[in-house]
Amino acid sequence: MYFVELQTYKDEEFYERLFGEIFVYFRQYKPANSDWYAIVIYDKRIHETPPHPRYQALVEQHLRCIYLNELSTRTEDSLAIGIAKLFVEAPTKATSLAQQLITKAREDFPDENLQKKVLAFIQAIVFYKFPNLTLEEIEAMLDLDELTNIRLYKSIWEKSRLKLTPKLRDRGMSVQEMAELLEIDIEVIRKYLRENFQRLRVSLTTSIERIVP
Repeated sequence: MYFVELQTYKDEEFYERLFGEIFVYFRQYKPANSDWYAIVIYDKRIHETPPHPRYQALVEQHLRCIYLNELSTRTEDSLAIGIAKLFVEAPTKATSLAQQLITKAREDFPDENLQKKVLAFIQAIVFYKFPNLTLEEIEAMLDLDELTNIRLYKSIWEKSRLKLTPKLRDRGMSVQEMAELLEIDIEVIRKYLRENFQRLRVSLTTSIERIVP
């Protein structure tokens, strides 16, 4: 059994939380697997905080770490490694890497269904890295005629744009103006703002209850 984590920033309590969550999983689900590993993928070694000595036995027997910036830069070595590196690649290099991975995926997977799944995964990573681009711009960037899963990317694109609405509201823009600027249906924006306000109200209420008995 493998537990995989991608870590791109320094976290003093990372291993405390990782091992804790793994053992909670064991307690809840009681899997039959007796052998297990925690695989941690770091973008850079400097973002790793060494585990506390109390976990030495777990580190020696169950922990494996991968540092993406220390792996080969040749994507032809492994499609999987190339996709992992795409997560942390700088935007200036992400486009060319994604194009290489798409070409390799088409070469490595003759099965059309499997190929579509891999391409969709690569495209989704790119979409998250460039949330301000339109679907057409992503297609042009990756030299694709059509995105593999257009509904998925529309959803991702819409959610990324909606995150801008609180800032636009604070600048005095009306819902109508935001809808026109972000190219999103006005009712979608209204619903998002209502839900965002509700989450904020619940958070404030909880904080006040903790302070005032």
